[in-house]
Amino acid sequence: MEIVLGAEEMVVKLGVLEKIASVKFTDIRVPRKDVVRAEAAVPESSWRELRIPGTYFPGLIKAGSYSTPRGFEFWYVTKKRSPISINIANHTYARLIFGAANVDADAINQWAKPA
Repeated sequence: MEIVLGAEEMVVKLGVLEKIASVKFTDIRVPRKDVVRAEAAVPESSWRELRIPGTYFPGLIKAGSYSTPRGFEFWYVTKKRSPISINIANHTYARLIFGAANVDADAINQWAKPA
């Protein structure tokens, strides 16, 4: 997975295996103005989350789109990478939760600040 912070939008590019596991076959694009905040944490999961569609093996992987009490979220978290949670406004997803290696929460927060 690669997160690209462009001039006007953030693009999340999933690899082939990530696309298959998350059943998401297009890149996720978020306008810069819609990124609210990023943090290096994973939101609490509960039994009330509905996976539509995706993959889940406890302790190994949580990938795909989830309807949660917090709103619609996209997850791709494995036990190998540190997670980043990105809150978004005015988008299909209310939150993106990733295990990303190429960017951290501070970099996303700096990028999202208005000029």
